[in-house]
Amino acid sequence: MAPGWTDLLRFPEGSRLRVELTLKPEWRQALETASRRATLWLRALEGAVVHLDRLAGDACALRCSAQSVDGRFTAAPGAAHGFRLHAQLDIAGSSCAFDLDDVSIQIGGGRDAYLVRYVDGGCCHLARLSYDGTGDSACMAIFGAALAAQLPPRWRTLMPARLSVARVVALPATAVG
Repeated sequence: MAPGWTDLLRFPEGSRLRVELTLKPEWRQALETASRRATLWLRALEGAVVHLDRLAGDACALRCSAQSVDGRFTAAPGAAHGFRLHAQLDIAGSSCAFDLDDVSIQIGGGRDAYLVRYVDGGCCHLARLSYDGTGDSACMAIFGAALAAQLPPRWRTLMPARLSVARVVALPATAVG
């Protein structure tokens, strides 16, 4: 059986996760300068709380909330193979949405899980979640190849192979936020 969303998101359904940006300031500035979409996504992540509303092997639904941010992310089985992702962000009057087909999940050892997309017969890594030994947090990295199409040509050559973006930490059930 192929890995599913419970293999990628190893927190229980109903969890609330605090997002801590780990992106180096120079990379944040570069991404925000290069792309309005990157600016919106980084603002959405900064200080956000992610609510894991639904989690099953074949689908998931997340909500992201932060100051003046409302975000939604869903994944469901795709038409061809893999999953279809949909994301929608609304930030203080600005909106950003995307859909992505043919996304799959890969497991890399006991602590790593990857989002990948099959394009032109090859595998393009999109993101990696690396879990700590306790399972209470994970570091998220984005792969440069996944962002290349979104960036102007002058930035593509500077993009590292993997860019550490954030750490997600499970909040206690009684925490407010």
